[in-house]
Amino acid sequence: MTELEKLIKTAVYGSVGAIATIAEKSGELLQVFVDKGEEVVRQGQTVTEEAVKKFKEVWEEADIDVSHMTQEQREALRRRLEELEKAEREAVNAFNEALRRADEADAAAKEAGKRAMEAEDAYEAARAEAGETDAPAGDAEEEPQDGASGENLDEDDN
Repeated sequence: MTELEKLIKTAVYGSVGAIATIAEKSGELLQVFVDKGEEVVRQGQTVTEEAVKKFKEVWEEADIDVSHMTQEQREALRRRLEELEKAEREAVNAFNEALRRADEADAAAKEAGKRAMEAEDAYEAARAEAGETDAPAGDAEEEPQDGASGENLDEDDN
């Protein structure tokens, strides 16, 4: 085998290996995106549940006749209602952000899956172009060599 043939073979195998690695890592990345999306949705649900719980607490407290309240009590109630409104806005914003992140993670996961499929197709095409069979890369037959000198026995160009 000439140096040029060895160089071409190395380049082809390197390219095939790179494509295989990309396909493998894309699959791992897809799982990372899925896991992150699930986490974001869980966080959004937690925030929403907390907001609902706070709202229920306030609603139960709100069943008060304000006409019998002192100025201080009405002021405390007003502050509490403002706190709850703020908590509600924060919960809604957090939930919307969680949904946005989940949508982004879903889109990224779909894109990663698409790229993984493209990489796998390219890998298979490169293997076919290199004339590989389904045997693992390390099982390719080597040319017979003279054990003492390491020279190829099939070459007559010495």
